[in-house]
Amino acid sequence: MASCCPVYDDKMRPFTLCHVVLDMYVVQLATFSAGVVYAWVRDQICWLEVAGAERLGQNPFDWMSREASTSVAGSHGLIFLPNLRPGGAPHNDLKARGALVGLTLAHKRQDILRAALEGVTFNIRLLCEALEKQVGTPFQEIRMIGGGSKSPLWREIEASILNRRIATLSAQQEANSLGAAITAGVALGVFESFEKAAEQFIKVTEITPPKEDMRRVYDRQFGLFNKAYASLVPVNEALAELATEETS
Repeated sequence: MASCCPVYDDKMRPFTLCHVVLDMYVVQLATFSAGVVYAWVRDQICWLEVAGAERLGQNPFDWMSREASTSVAGSHGLIFLPNLRPGGAPHNDLKARGALVGLTLAHKRQDILRAALEGVTFNIRLLCEALEKQVGTPFQEIRMIGGGSKSPLWREIEASILNRRIATLSAQQEANSLGAAITAGVALGVFESFEKAAEQFIKVTEITPPKEDMRRVYDRQFGLFNKAYASLVPVNEALAELATEETS
């Protein structure tokens, strides 16, 4: 997030850095369990199908997205706590652990796949709410880049959980490189200003709005997601201690 003033939050612990634009700041919240969690699901739960997709020259994440889309919002009452790599926002808890809460014999793999996307996005909602609280105004639009932005399902889930428009950009995968090129261009006088360069090179290609029926489900499940994390804190602390004893 770009801001005209620094942001301080002793709970979320955002990084507040000087922006390349004069008198601006970049405020970041780093979560360590996002795309890497879905990669873990790919490798540990869908490895056979992934191998088949790769033989056909297909992207395994596209197959996973199609499979997850056959579930429903809320994954039939399944909650995925995505803290597979502890630390980082929103909880900065080095003893956090991942969990599937509510799992029954009735659940299928597509429910687990969708719950993983939903769990990661519930954490993103915590980050966005913390930033909105600090700046004192709600975001109207969230810009999504990276591999996850390629998935129509994940964009739909994110729009509905955050209750915000999700915008994807023409530079989905090259945003960092493009930013570096623009910075160099402004410094060398190739571009008149950052604003002019951004107008030229950064284009919104698609807007994904929230779905009201999904939003209602996710608003209810978000409270349960937070309760599940809080309830498991003492269990996770004990498990972390046990794991330390076993390896010492």
